[in-house]
Amino acid sequence: LKNTNKALTIYGYEIPAGSKVLLDSYSMGNDAALVEQPEKFLPERFLPDMVEMRKGTAAEMIDHPLCSGPFSAGARKCPGSRVATFEAMAMIITLLNDWKIELNDPSVNTYEDVGTHYGAILQPKPMPKLKFSELR
Repeated sequence: LKNTNKALTIYGYEIPAGSKVLLDSYSMGNDAALVEQPEKFLPERFLPDMVEMRKGTAAEMIDHPLCSGPFSAGARKCPGSRVATFEAMAMIITLLNDWKIELNDPSVNTYEDVGTHYGAILQPKPMPKLKFSELR
């Protein structure tokens, strides 16, 4: 989230000085005009040959470091990003090793049934109910 220090025009959109702006990489990554079948989990779309095929097209923006990771990039990248990434992986691995996690919400049949709210990050709204059963 940044404040503009002067008025800007970006692709015909006028942004007054002092406006708060946010790079919305979620919408870009889920725009069917940029990403074929955005609703499907297709990790192969980020293989080197697929990235190369997008070069020079509007879809190339999904490969930009600011859009492909949660901690930004370059000189202003979050200094704790490596630690945060490893801690998140360790926490998820621990949860998956120690707990059976089941959906406990009859109103949710697919991920499309989960509403969302976009603040600084995309969040489920309301959060689906989950059931945790200890494995050990």
